[in-house]
Amino acid sequence: MLYISSLKDCPHRQAELAEYVKEQWPKVQNVVLPVIHESIDSKDNFPLTFLLLKHGVLIGFYQLIEQEYVTRKDLSPWISPLFIDRNERGNALGSLMLEHARKVAGQLGYEKVYLTNRPHPFL
Repeated sequence: MLYISSLKDCPHRQAELAEYVKEQWPKVQNVVLPVIHESIDSKDNFPLTFLLLKHGVLIGFYQLIEQEYVTRKDLSPWISPLFIDRNERGNALGSLMLEHARKVAGQLGYEKVYLTNRPHPFL
C-alpha cells in the first residue's frame, strides 16, 4: 500500500525522517533538517513536509515551502526538495508526489506550485 502522509499528522516519524535524510541524502541535511523541525512547529501554512510510505516504510518525501533559494521571490509556494529512494525510482512516484503537492497548494488557495528544474548540486 502506497500513501502520502503529512509529518504534522505523524510527528512520531520525525526522528525516522531525519535519519533517512542523513543516511540517504547527507549533502542536503543542513537545508532539509531545519525545515523538518519547522514543519512540525509551524502555525503557518509553510513549511510542510510529506512522507511517501510504502507498506508503512519511508521511501521518499517532499517539502512545500514558501520561498525557494532562487531569484524569483514573487513566486510561491515551492516544492523543495523532493526525494525518492533510489530503489523505488522509475515507478511514477515523483508524479504522484507532485500531484499531491499541487492539491495541497490548491487547498491553501494557490493556483500554482513551483519546482526548480535545474540540476541540484547536492546530488
